[in-house]
Amino acid sequence: MKKLIAIFTVLLLLFTLNASDLITLSGFLSPLSSYSFSDTDSERIDAGYMSYESAIGLIGSAELIRNNLEPVSILSSGIFSMNIKDAASLGLIFSSLENAEPIVLEGDIVITPDLSEIESLKASVTVEYEDVMILYAIGARTEKAYIDGTVRLIADLGDETLATLTVETGELTVNGDDSLSNSSAGLGIFLDKEKVNDWMDIMGYDMNELRYLVSLMLMDSPELYMLGLDLSSPEAVMSSLESKKAGDILDAIAFVFAADSDGSLDPLRMISLSVIPVLYEDGKLVDIDLKSAMDSLLDLAYFLSEL
Repeated sequence: MKKLIAIFTVLLLLFTLNASDLITLSGFLSPLSSYSFSDTDSERIDAGYMSYESAIGLIGSAELIRNNLEPVSILSSGIFSMNIKDAASLGLIFSSLENAEPIVLEGDIVITPDLSEIESLKASVTVEYEDVMILYAIGARTEKAYIDGTVRLIADLGDETLATLTVETGELTVNGDDSLSNSSAGLGIFLDKEKVNDWMDIMGYDMNELRYLVSLMLMDSPELYMLGLDLSSPEAVMSSLESKKAGDILDAIAFVFAADSDGSLDPLRMISLSVIPVLYEDGKLVDIDLKSAMDSLLDLAYFLSEL
């Protein structure tokens, strides 16, 4: 459980919007863990039947907003150079999440996926809150949050990054405050090709051979036809992905395949070695060293997992 909380901490912080109004959006996507994903239709969820993970995500965002914190900015300079007060606040919030308890959940949440641009390797899902109220206990406190409005997650695999994940809001109010409305935060994930290639060379792997093997395996995935890929041969798979600006996906899968088979790297170390994250605000690159923030968070995750 502690490792799950640690990983959740990393994911939640990486999606934090470093904006002037200190909006944290990622936790408002947590009801996706309650979605069945059995088809592409909208699904209405009674908030009272949300999963524990969904509720904890909402509690995490509510606490970050309540404490007016910017976790990515705080951590970008490294764990050991953080302001003591901010570090204590962050540590208290995320250690408390492990024992946080949703007491009352009311209202409805509607989740609607959109696959209309799937052949461009782009998809989205909208989470709509209809007068949702959550009463929760965290630490010695009991707090409540009222949420109404929409949040949308957009995943784009067909750009220059390995993947770009963008969180957008429509009209959204939290505890009567509508400053969250019409905001956008994006996380771009680049493959660190230099480090990956160095690791592959040192460990004796041939990237071109692994790309071919991965493409061969993808040929046996008929569901990928919906992405508009040519699965007639490994060469065709590689060409299709390159034409969609998604060739890095093959490199990433090849690296994970090699590292997992070798057993020399666990998932968090794979991320640290291979990923360079960048942050966008309203479509513009944010001037912050998110790579340092990520590495600090991964160190923090290891620390938390050993407690």
